[in-house]
Amino acid sequence: MLQTTTREPFPLSLPNPTQVLQGMHGGPMFETAVLGQVLRLFAHRGMQPRVYFWRTAAWHEVDFIIEDGEQLIPIEVKLTATPSPKHARAIEKFQDLFGKRAGKGLLVCLCKQQHPLTPTVDAVPFGRF
Repeated sequence: MLQTTTREPFPLSLPNPTQVLQGMHGGPMFETAVLGQVLRLFAHRGMQPRVYFWRTAAWHEVDFIIEDGEQLIPIEVKLTATPSPKHARAIEKFQDLFGKRAGKGLLVCLCKQQHPLTPTVDAVPFGRF
């Protein structure tokens, strides 16, 4: 038997969309948005992406590793407008362990323009990723 309810429907929009990113789920939601962008970029090229997550026993982790031929591109996602070299540490650890196979690292964030964080890692604004 089908029953109806008089409850208000769940709103599909938020009065202030930034409140989502400011909550405790902001980081994971931002990571999901970046993953969606990665998948779209590959889909528009007619390619199947090979995307991985990397973590060591010592808890070094990189959010996404994209396999591009023989090269592995590490991507870290941080919900910050002011990234610093410390945000690139996990990417640099990955690059150290994988040597020449590891490509230039990308730290996708809310910064205004792309700039180097370290010699091997660039901060990239989400809107330009």
